[in-house]
Amino acid sequence: MTLQYLIALVFFLPNQANSQVDFGSIRKQKLVPLFIDTISENIFVFEVRNATIYFRQDEVKNFIENPEYEPGFYHYGYKSLRENLEQKHRKIRVVDMYFSHGQSFRDSIFKVNPESLLLKQLNEEFYVVGAALMLKGRFMIYSKTENKILTKKLVARRESGYLGARYLQFYFPGKQSFYSIITALGE
Repeated sequence: MTLQYLIALVFFLPNQANSQVDFGSIRKQKLVPLFIDTISENIFVFEVRNATIYFRQDEVKNFIENPEYEPGFYHYGYKSLRENLEQKHRKIRVVDMYFSHGQSFRDSIFKVNPESLLLKQLNEEFYVVGAALMLKGRFMIYSKTENKILTKKLVARRESGYLGARYLQFYFPGKQSFYSIITALGE
């Protein structure tokens, strides 16, 4: 019996998947944003409902191309994100229409402006990358409600959802959520 356990350990321990950020282990983490010069640097702007989040394009590119982190995101590819980053635009702007808004709001927006396949792909590909970069402190955030850049009292907290689902919520100082990712699905 012990020989079987030893063989199982030899095969399973070295083959565990590695990820850049273990979202499931985070209970609460303070976020420490940095200041990004939006005039002289190439930036990636991600707009959510009540905030504008800025990232450096070089840091986004390094994050998705780092071979140390590749096993956790190996099958995803990030094709649209890589193509846009390689074009060396000074500013890439993506508006989050899929994760911060409900279906009725999306329908009203898409009646005026048709849905873009590129926008949808960039939203899907950047969803987890943005959260990981925020946890590492590689972002700058502008609050649309307070009309200023926030540098203190930002926090990421794990929340429980419906039927056992878990979320990682990112909060402003006033406990207003500005970003959220699903870390575990419920039953």
